[in-house]
Amino acid sequence: MNITRKRTSTLTAALAALAFGGTAAADSFETTTLATAVPAERNGSLTVRACSTCPPRLVRIDASSRFLIGDSEVDHAQFVRFIASGGDRYLNVSYNPRTGLVKKLHVPGTFSARPERGAR
Repeated sequence: MNITRKRTSTLTAALAALAFGGTAAADSFETTTLATAVPAERNGSLTVRACSTCPPRLVRIDASSRFLIGDSEVDHAQFVRFIASGGDRYLNVSYNPRTGLVKKLHVPGTFSARPERGAR
């Protein structure tokens, strides 16, 4: 009986997402760092598109948003410096479709924490 309720809830959620113009799995976008500007400010927003002809979606970064370089979680400033360090990189933007808040931004790569200048 619980399995039937769970399936019904999942189906209802999927249909609701479709009714609002998204897809049932539309909680992330795959884009690139050249196609999507990551804001310099922690509490900024960015515009993403599911496809080149799809309407843009404005999503917001807040204090709960996470930033990942490869498997390493970094702070916002480290993330922005990393993507500015070169080239076009794959960027995955995971967000809550109901609120528009970014859950996490992820780029592949290897993060190397360097000590601050003057630090010993």
